[in-house]
Amino acid sequence: AVAFAPDAADRRAAQLLAQFHGARAMRLPILAAVLTTASALSRSERRGLRDEAAALFTHGFDSYMEHAFPADTLKPLSCAGADDWGSMSLTLLDTMDTLALMGNATEFERAVDWCLEHCSFDTDQTVSVFETNIRALGGLLSAHVLAADASLGLLSRPYDLLDGYVDGDGFGGLLALAVDLPDRLLPAFDTLSGIPFGSINLVSGVDPSETPLTCTAAAGSLLLEFGALSRLTGEPKYEEAARKAALALWQRRSSRDLLGAHVNLRTGAWTQADAGVGRGIDSFYEYMLKAHMLLGGDEYLAVFHDAYHAALKQLKHGSWYVDVHMSTGQVTWPLFNSLQGFWPGLQMMIGEFELGIDTLRAHHALWKRLGFHPEGFNLASMGIQPGQKGYPLRPEHVESLFYAHRATKQDAWLDAGKDVLRALQSLRVPCGVAALSDVSNRTMEDNMESFFLSETTKYLWLLFDDDDAVYRHGEYLFTTEAHPLPLDLLRRIERRRAHGGADGYRGGGEAAAGGGAELSEEEAEAAAQLGPDIEPIAASPAAEEEAEEADDDDAAPPVDAGGGAAPARLAGVCSVKSVKHSIGFFGSDRFGANTQRDAERALRSSELGA
Repeated sequence: AVAFAPDAADRRAAQLLAQFHGARAMRLPILAAVLTTASALSRSERRGLRDEAAALFTHGFDSYMEHAFPADTLKPLSCAGADDWGSMSLTLLDTMDTLALMGNATEFERAVDWCLEHCSFDTDQTVSVFETNIRALGGLLSAHVLAADASLGLLSRPYDLLDGYVDGDGFGGLLALAVDLPDRLLPAFDTLSGIPFGSINLVSGVDPSETPLTCTAAAGSLLLEFGALSRLTGEPKYEEAARKAALALWQRRSSRDLLGAHVNLRTGAWTQADAGVGRGIDSFYEYMLKAHMLLGGDEYLAVFHDAYHAALKQLKHGSWYVDVHMSTGQVTWPLFNSLQGFWPGLQMMIGEFELGIDTLRAHHALWKRLGFHPEGFNLASMGIQPGQKGYPLRPEHVESLFYAHRATKQDAWLDAGKDVLRALQSLRVPCGVAALSDVSNRTMEDNMESFFLSETTKYLWLLFDDDDAVYRHGEYLFTTEAHPLPLDLLRRIERRRAHGGADGYRGGGEAAAGGGAELSEEEAEAAAQLGPDIEPIAASPAAEEEAEEADDDDAAPPVDAGGGAAPARLAGVCSVKSVKHSIGFFGSDRFGANTQRDAERALRSSELGA
């Protein structure tokens, strides 16, 4: 049961927002939810909900394969397909790892085989660099590492890395496709600032008339996929391009350590100066934290630390977050937008349980009140924002429910997930699952984006799953498109490169001269299939200096982390070992991509360090 109970912080937020709108008073009730009771779900009930989530996914996937494939997406009302993302069978690429996680090995293998035989990116199509990266490249990389993990038994035959060779000089398996695609995206990064263009033609490159305007989330959320590819191939150009783009954005932050939503990549001027944690910026925060977790290095965690605390200080109003002008801090948009839904889950990952739970309760209260999250909800008028009435089957809310339950083990989050599942089941139509153009009157829209299968149903299934047969919590990190990448990826590759030599990670954490646990035979076999023998990635000058001064507390920060935002405690990252380590968000000593010492050094690197 959910009760609306505004607290003092919410009343203060109401006052602030009312002042922003002059004399107009806010309408109550303020949406601060308290999950007062939660029914204890039995194991069989929980598995029943998991099976319902799997059935919803299967209906959507089978409908796509029957009515839309090989088109990019499904139109569930007209029972047809649409090539709206580059004509690359995007939904299949985006969904392969969901098949694997749900244990559908037959369909997973069929999808892998089809891609190896038919997928090609040599098409005269203009695509979004960001969406192609997170959906297509991320899908290929996660499917590659899952297929290569022999211990999972997803394939009926060994994953032959020679499959997919074109001229005998490339990489095999799905990795061949995963190399070809970003090679076609890299010309977009050829800018003076290093910030990439938003779109590119897969054959001819960037159009001379392409707009120089891009959003922060798009330019700053490439590191996980490009970084993983560099580590798999030994080719540093991908990770370096993504790193340069992300840090170029951070260097253009305001004195408040806030980033705007849109920037001119040629001039560096912010063309939309609204700072928030949702639309246009959201995954920048996520990728700074997760890049540190997956790739190591202090600079990403230092950026995350300062950006996160700037957001807490200047964007948080009660249980909610609003948009403010990045330079003045004045509220510009007192809105909740659905893309903010990921934020409580991110807070769970760093141990900010109280703050995350408070905001997640408010988000779920809004879901219960409206039935779905609209794209925009006005916190001043307490109504759906005009022009933002739709629900395109977004995953962010259930993503946070998943992390909240994994972190707290409270049944309240299972009950909340059941609310989401029941709502989504109401959108089921004969040819798939339909989005909504208006949540207030349930008007359906003829669209089912690939992220419904890649993220929404995946997180629902994982929320209710208590087996972790394929996905093992604490051993994987999810990209912003919910593609799992193993946190021990670097160790597997390094172990194979060294043929049983030093054990450890390149690019972050403690160097491994014989340390760490030995790999099992299954892990060794999986590592041997992940990629070819590689040379170490050349460290950046900052990383080399960092290594030389690893024990020097006064070492210069690898990134200028100043800006004036007041410091605050980063709970869970710089604390002593705690429940967060046993839960596995940062991995155990064996599987983690970074160490406690690494995190502490990163925060000391920040001028605003805790």
